[in-house]
Amino acid sequence: VANPDPVAYTINFDTDGGSPAIPTVEQDVSASVNDVELTSTIPTKTGYTFQYWNIDSITSTYTDPDTSVTTTSTLSSNPATPATASCIDQTTGESKSTCNPGDTLRTYANGEDTVTANLKAVYTINSHTITANASTGIASTTVSCPTGTGSGSGSNTCNYGDTVTISATTSKGYHFNNWTVNSGGATPASTTSASTTFTMTDSNVVVTANATINSYTVTINKGTGIGSVTGAGTYNYGSTVTISASPSSGYKFKNWTVNSGGITPASSTSASTTFTMPDNAVTLTANGELNAPTSCATAQPVEPGSAPGTQNMYTHSSGTQYVKLYTNYARTTSACFTKSSVGSSFWTDS
Repeated sequence: VANPDPVAYTINFDTDGGSPAIPTVEQDVSASVNDVELTSTIPTKTGYTFQYWNIDSITSTYTDPDTSVTTTSTLSSNPATPATASCIDQTTGESKSTCNPGDTLRTYANGEDTVTANLKAVYTINSHTITANASTGIASTTVSCPTGTGSGSGSNTCNYGDTVTISATTSKGYHFNNWTVNSGGATPASTTSASTTFTMTDSNVVVTANATINSYTVTINKGTGIGSVTGAGTYNYGSTVTISASPSSGYKFKNWTVNSGGITPASSTSASTTFTMPDNAVTLTANGELNAPTSCATAQPVEPGSAPGTQNMYTHSSGTQYVKLYTNYARTTSACFTKSSVGSSFWTDS
């Protein structure tokens, strides 16, 4: 039954931060029922997906003609009286309290002068995947966030606006360098920290953890009888280092001594050898020894095992046939001796 007086129907749209703004619909009709087809425009909101329009509230006013007193009532959606509103599904014709774009909003007046229906947009928050790739030298990465649904090992799924923590663990022999943002527009709080955060964007994010191989110095000292050495310098972890030593005249190479660094040369008694660079600096010493003299003329004076003159206390080196021993405390005179027999530690005056 039509109302005898016109009813002012108003429909307000609250996009809840979405855009574009939806214009208010106002109609004056002499009917207790008013149908309005809702706009098909869907508001968009960064980080969210529109779901439907909710009939948030209904406000009605009535002015008593006898007393001129105006009564305003705010009602929940779809109340029984005095004014109501509902959505009519455009496909099924079903009456419901939520509206899709294109549905018909039906508002009712039960003697009121005005009926205002307030519709509010309802959204769901978007979630996206974060992938943290590991470049050479990165052992593992993790991704975590308050709403994370993944394992966190290398990737996760997080809501828009979440604080996402990404972390990287380096392999032995490497140190963390930086984060590269491959896609998704994320801005890490620190690109050079192995563990950092960023605010989740409205898209999938791919980042890469980068590492740099460690490098250290190799120092080679020249011991007695060594004229020159090669191989000192700076080397990357895990690289093969070649070292070599050349003895001075009258000397031959004896061995390598590892002073620090904990390495093991492939051969400690070879003048040229190799080792694998460890995760620290290395210092070695190349050692030489006198060549075995081939005659008394080429023999060098050496200290005997006890007081000069007790030549039989001198223990010979392997291959030594001739040796000069000091024969006085002043070390001004010496005598040449030969081994009495191979392998003997005793000497006889030549």
